[in-house]
Amino acid sequence: MRNVLVHVYASVDPELVHAAATAGPAYFARFAHEISAWPAAPDRR
Repeated sequence: MRNVLVHVYASVDPELVHAAATAGPAYFARFAHEISAWPAAPDRR
């Protein structure tokens, strides 16, 4: 999404911007949670 807005790779769709802005934080929170669990996982070497 950032590249579309910053580099204008495509025309910006306001609905897409809204969807990314409202759903994005939840995805980042889940990603951070998953990444923080990696060092504690018993099968990680």
